[in-house]
Amino acid sequence: MIAKSRLPTALLVTNDYVARGVMEALAMASIPVPQQISVVGYDDLGVKTTPPMTTIRVDLDEVGRLALEALYRRIEGMQVKAGQTIVPVELVVRGSTASREMLPERSVLD
Repeated sequence: MIAKSRLPTALLVTNDYVARGVMEALAMASIPVPQQISVVGYDDLGVKTTPPMTTIRVDLDEVGRLALEALYRRIEGMQVKAGQTIVPVELVVRGSTASREMLPERSVLD
């Protein structure tokens, strides 16, 4: 993706450690974050980056509590409904993101 001149305005990366690697690769390619592309990590793992990384914070205590509750119910022979559980997250805005208006103009045909 970096070799091509066509970059997205932002990247949402699977976790903060991978996001740090993305930011390092962008820096090596002389693509400044967030002036040219925004990067958002996931998990708020306290990874140190320059600029400081915007991330999505997940309440891991709540995720663990819900998982233990489901496991306990299974062990006790209770019914556990399969499905999706939604846990609230929080966007922690730091220095690796910029508003779209601050990014260079891009055309669909770039």
